[in-house]
Amino acid sequence: MINAALGILDIISIPFGYVIRFAYSITGNYLISMIFFALVVKIIMFPLGIKQQKNSVKQASLRPKESAIRRKYAGREDKATQQKLQQEIMELYQKENFSPFSGCLPLLVQMPIILALYSVIRQPLTYIARLGTEAVEKLHGVFNVTADSYSEITLAQKVLENKQQSLSVISESEFAKVPDVTVGGFNLGIIPKDCFGEYTALFIAVLVITFITSYGGQWLTRKFSYQPPTANNQSSLRLMNVMLPLFSVYIAYIVPVAVAFYWAVQNLLSPLQQFILSKIYPIPEYSPEELKQLEKEFAAQEKKKPRKVTEEVKRRSIVYDDDDDEPETTGKPLATENRQNTPAPKTAANAKKKKKSGSGVIEMAPLKDNSAGAESQEEESGEDE
Repeated sequence: MINAALGILDIISIPFGYVIRFAYSITGNYLISMIFFALVVKIIMFPLGIKQQKNSVKQASLRPKESAIRRKYAGREDKATQQKLQQEIMELYQKENFSPFSGCLPLLVQMPIILALYSVIRQPLTYIARLGTEAVEKLHGVFNVTADSYSEITLAQKVLENKQQSLSVISESEFAKVPDVTVGGFNLGIIPKDCFGEYTALFIAVLVITFITSYGGQWLTRKFSYQPPTANNQSSLRLMNVMLPLFSVYIAYIVPVAVAFYWAVQNLLSPLQQFILSKIYPIPEYSPEELKQLEKEFAAQEKKKPRKVTEEVKRRSIVYDDDDDEPETTGKPLATENRQNTPAPKTAANAKKKKKSGSGVIEMAPLKDNSAGAESQEEESGEDE
């Protein structure tokens, strides 16, 4: 399973490596090629953004109907009512051919792409220079660089600084493909947590930029996106607004500067993409008056719809009384049945009336012992006579 996942990531990473190499061959600057690379990725994933935006437009158009349903159950927080509310909303979604989970599909598709991009950035010798695994391992030994997740960024710079030693392992054409990961003499392969004391001011600037771009990027993205009205989420939303940027800062602290720079560029491009999509596929907006009027129209339409009467509904309408919730099983009106089931007073007149009438009143047969006793009493009385 793990090998299969790595194989899929490798298939995606190889073409992205060619994109960075092409950008680097044009610009000659690794930092600029990273910006070009981030832009190309956004263009590749733009169709997914279109699908997500269309899903938001559909959800926004259903807002009046959903609000009418929520208003019907407003103020009732019991579990049964909330289940009924969710059921009606899901029935509305099904009727309108809308899935609230379809917006998650682009995010799921992006996950392997993001992981592949991450591999390209931290492994420039493998995916950009296209050196084989054996050559990369030999270079680690030649320059005494410990192999880890980010060692190829550092190793690429050592290869360029020591051409003669590098040519003992790789060819001249392969050497020409190795990218220079330094900008202004600063190695983008440095990890802040390992060299914080040496480049304190620079690393603080990187972390601050990461926080600003992350916080501002998500704020702008939400501004141009549809935000469904939800109750009691303001405090949690404010917490997420801060926690996610802080998490991004922590990631920037433990990964190479090149990776942190790439995510900063992505954070700036995301709201730009969302702004473009909001102009192409604008989200429908309603004033409070329009929303209220549309809610009334939807509620009126729901009342006019004919109700489907099932056998269960028919049965319940007969055997249930409005004033009594206890079910009856005879199928007769409650008042009549109560009168029949209520025992009459045990008077001599009633007993005589029952004896004379053969109207279907079933009397209990005498027990066997009692009947035998009655016969013996009759025989004794006959003898006495």
